[in-house]
Amino acid sequence: MAQAQGNLVSTKYVAEVTPGITPAAALTIINATTAKPTLNISTTTSQTIRSDRMITDLVNTAGSSTFDLGFELRATEYLPFIESALGGTTSTLFTLTATDISASSVDNSINSVAAAFSTANILPGHWLKVTGLAQGTKIGKVVSVTTAKVVLSHVALTTEAAGASVSVKGRSVRNASVKKTFSIEQEYTDLTTTFQSSVGQIVNTMALNAASGSIVAGTFGLMGRTTAFGTATIGTGADVAASSEGIMSAAANVGTVYVDGAALSTTFFKSANLSTTNNARNLDAIGNLYPVDINLGSINATVALQAYFADTAQLVKFVNGTTFSLAYYFTDASGAAVVVDLPYCKYSAGSDSGAALNADILVDLTATALRSPTLGYQVQISFLPA
Repeated sequence: MAQAQGNLVSTKYVAEVTPGITPAAALTIINATTAKPTLNISTTTSQTIRSDRMITDLVNTAGSSTFDLGFELRATEYLPFIESALGGTTSTLFTLTATDISASSVDNSINSVAAAFSTANILPGHWLKVTGLAQGTKIGKVVSVTTAKVVLSHVALTTEAAGASVSVKGRSVRNASVKKTFSIEQEYTDLTTTFQSSVGQIVNTMALNAASGSIVAGTFGLMGRTTAFGTATIGTGADVAASSEGIMSAAANVGTVYVDGAALSTTFFKSANLSTTNNARNLDAIGNLYPVDINLGSINATVALQAYFADTAQLVKFVNGTTFSLAYYFTDASGAAVVVDLPYCKYSAGSDSGAALNADILVDLTATALRSPTLGYQVQISFLPA
């Protein structure tokens, strides 16, 4: 008899329309480093008194399920789960390729003669990738936008006339209050028709960790309604193949870290770890073993940074309670980028490692995201195609 092996488990998902109900749709295979469904059942023993001192019964009184999903960051594969983690909806992909786009150093802008920029799909705070300019690929944050002009920060543009074929692309998801749930299935391919499905799963926590010498990796901590076993898939039709996008590395593919829009050119980071939580809670009700719904609380987002001690600028921000913006991005071998953006932060922790023999002095900082009074969001992740 076969014994199930982790190497032979296929993990798949589909976004739900109604929380807890699997739609009639194909499942998409997901690249996962870990995949752990957990069924939680609370039980209560009977308190009936018996003269033989024995226990009469053990009763199920509450149930719920969780799912821990580990991953290695790819350009767009985990976008639906990031949407769930932020409670947001990704903006429509803006993509424009034209020969009438110029660049200006006067106001750090790109300009379209045909006024082809979209004020619906490009908003202040979004990040864009501009390719095809003689000055090379540029990644910047939108300060303002009209149909003919986009002013950018976090990048320095030089004046360049139109004529070359220039492409402008980008889409972003920022925190909101949208509940996005999933049905997730594990197929044990070394067993005969054995499946485990977890429904109504919403991302409660997300971690995205970048450390020197490592792949950019993370985890989604989901919570949902129930987990069940079956002999047939919950999907309809053939599975959708897993993404073949390249994996992002923190060694070679981390762009500049920006504080207040300026690159920290003399400060080198060993790690930048984003953590978010939705403070989700189950809604239990009489007549239902499993939660009838899951509500979201306040969204918390922090970035734990570790850097080599080069100056005291960031520690002074911590001591003084100074607000600042923080952004950094990853790219893959094809040039696709993922940008982490916290537009309004304060350091909630800061310290240095102190002096020790034959050791470098490191600074540990924790940036806590707050609502930006000008942009109206707390955390945003942007996806910039190759």
